[in-house]
Amino acid sequence: QIYLEKCGESALERAAECFVLAGCYITAAEVYAKGNYISKCLSVCTKGKLFDMGLQYIQYWKQHAKADEEMVQRSKDLEELKQTFLENCARHYHEINDKRAMINYVRAFDSMNSRRKFLQSLECLDELLSLEEESGNFLEAANIAKLRGDLLLAADLLGKGAQYEEAVHLILWFVFANSLWLAGSTGWPLKQFKEKENLLSKAKSFAKNLSRWFFGLVCSEADILLNKPSNLFLMKQYLSASQMHKSTRGEMLVARIILDHHLHLNISNYEWIDELVFDLASYSEEQIYNNRVSSETLVYFWNFWKDKILKIFEYLEHAENQYGTNDSRRYGDFCLNYFGVWRQFNNLNPIYLLNSDAEWLRKLENKHVCRNQKQVSISIHQFVSAARSYWCSELFSVGLQVLKMLELLYNFSHRNSLSSFNQSRSLTHIYEVASFLLNSKFLNSQHAEKDLMKFVNLSTKHFFGYIFPLDWRESLRENMISLRETEISRKLLEEVILESTGSKCNSLSYGEIGKVALIILGSGELTTEFYGKIFECLHWNRAWKNFIVNLKEDKGSPTFSTTDNISEYVGENRSSGTTTESAACHIKQIGSIEPVILKFHEALQDTYK
Repeated sequence: QIYLEKCGESALERAAECFVLAGCYITAAEVYAKGNYISKCLSVCTKGKLFDMGLQYIQYWKQHAKADEEMVQRSKDLEELKQTFLENCARHYHEINDKRAMINYVRAFDSMNSRRKFLQSLECLDELLSLEEESGNFLEAANIAKLRGDLLLAADLLGKGAQYEEAVHLILWFVFANSLWLAGSTGWPLKQFKEKENLLSKAKSFAKNLSRWFFGLVCSEADILLNKPSNLFLMKQYLSASQMHKSTRGEMLVARIILDHHLHLNISNYEWIDELVFDLASYSEEQIYNNRVSSETLVYFWNFWKDKILKIFEYLEHAENQYGTNDSRRYGDFCLNYFGVWRQFNNLNPIYLLNSDAEWLRKLENKHVCRNQKQVSISIHQFVSAARSYWCSELFSVGLQVLKMLELLYNFSHRNSLSSFNQSRSLTHIYEVASFLLNSKFLNSQHAEKDLMKFVNLSTKHFFGYIFPLDWRESLRENMISLRETEISRKLLEEVILESTGSKCNSLSYGEIGKVALIILGSGELTTEFYGKIFECLHWNRAWKNFIVNLKEDKGSPTFSTTDNISEYVGENRSSGTTTESAACHIKQIGSIEPVILKFHEALQDTYK
């Protein structure tokens, strides 16, 4: 005060310093302002928390900068000083958790970029989002909403910004994930929830602003998510639409819906055909269009769905290093969506946000889940582990349901004395599904193996009798000949050989030797591996071993088929010498005596001697 009274304006700076030391911040600020000591004035305002006062001085200096030559010189520094002061003010209110006061000072920043930078540094995403929206920056606001994992808000903001396609994708993503993982839900099937229909209606209204093609895609997916395909004909229509629009989500969902429809039907609704289907895809499509099902359509849609699950496994193998084909990444996006995991990039680093209420998340230890304010995230490593475990379980569970249905169909065909073709075809289906699951690298549970071997054993136990029946005329039917020539029949017969040679090496009965011989003669050439197993088990019987060795080596030798009625000469019961003579006569009638035929003759003589 003495400086002011005695020295006047020449001592303003010293006077202000005294007021600061005395804690009289208001007076100090007024004195600094009077002398145009801008930096020191604002510093005192900050120290004394005189934020409104400092802001008033800033506005005053900006208004009078052009009229005051000295202020003109300082105006270049004024903007920087102002920004620093405003940031200090805003930071103070952030520290005392007064967000409303903080945002008022942030609004006073000169540029939107400076506001973004400041609020991002404090991780005040909610406040930044509000500022972006009120400034009309809808796309920037939507990006913040996505970073927070608030996809519905992001979709609304994108709609305001006329980014309709992305808005639609976000809504469909949200609806799909929530249809699977509502609180207490363990995933499939799709479920209804509040606002589901309203959200899908909003997606369709956004899509109307775009092409008819895109609108058709959205309508199709919306109907699928609402479980509208109520019969097979409609299901096939939606599947075709999904394939036309290249919608992985639509394809996967409809395929599973069709498969479930098969599994929930009564077996009396299944149709039976007495011929081998060569074009399974066309046949199955035609059947579904006509609301008809059979064991063929069941296996076709199992394979259709299963092959797509294998694409997901392919993605999971490369997910951590982000490699893989475009195709596997497409199924990767589906997998992320299935579990409600939203992949967002922050400074090129991917983060994986998710719904904290998802049931599958509860199975993970808390240490693997990062909870930050409103965000819940997970590492890609933990996601891959959880997803692989789920899909392994799902693949086995659905496969087991398919096998049980096929077993019911086989029992039905046997109980009702349907044709040998129908019964044996059911067994090949059972073996095909069971052997795939057994050999899958994704299933390694001993319990699973035990369950699956029951179905393999069912197939191997009965299949041989249908392919090589006692009444050899049955095997001459065209459908049985076609079935016997299929790859799956060959593998199933090889399994029969494995059963015969695997555990009874050195002690095969003549009946078992005959069974092996019939398979070789009636189904074509085996692999070297199988010949090796047979040789090991026949070293005690030179005649039969020589015959099979000769048969393997003589590529040009005639192959016997069941038309030659071999089963009359090789069987469980050894007959009298008259049978041997009949066999010899039969062989001589075939034609010229070649080594392989002679060896076969010798083997028969050994059997019936």
